[in-house]
Amino acid sequence: MNVMVEIDTLYAKLDHDNRNEFKKLFRGRYKEMYLFCKDKEPQDDTIDELAEMYFAGLLTEPNDATLYAYDTEVYRKRDRAKEAIRAAVGKVKKQIELDKAIRYWSRMTTWYTDIVSDGAALQAMKDAGIERVRWNTQDDSKVCGDCDERHGVIYPIDSVPRKPHLGCRCYLTPVR
Repeated sequence: MNVMVEIDTLYAKLDHDNRNEFKKLFRGRYKEMYLFCKDKEPQDDTIDELAEMYFAGLLTEPNDATLYAYDTEVYRKRDRAKEAIRAAVGKVKKQIELDKAIRYWSRMTTWYTDIVSDGAALQAMKDAGIERVRWNTQDDSKVCGDCDERHGVIYPIDSVPRKPHLGCRCYLTPVR
């Protein structure tokens, strides 16, 4: 029973830490892109308000890329870890399950880090008055067919298609 309480505590702390880091990432990426587009710093209170609005949706509503809401995923990852550890027989099996749980959490955090960074950049471009953006790939052998077809395509900023897959390395640049 103690192990289950510890898992609850661990996942609550991981969630808290993620949320704090996501907000820092949003602020930093937003400032960086806004400065790039406008050649001046945005107002800090504006960023805080935008971040709160952005996270209200991002963390509670299903995301196009993950198809899950972050809040739901936190509980799913925690409950999966508890169930797997509870069902595992022996110390080695329990360690294997704990290692899997850590990998699943890490993967989810990576996905949402990309989502937050991309969302902050797009919001900053909108707020800086950018009306069109160019889709860019990494232009290497790892680019998928969907992304390759979009490379160099210019989209109205309000009509940018979602990234076609998790781990997508594509990025948007403002068109002036």
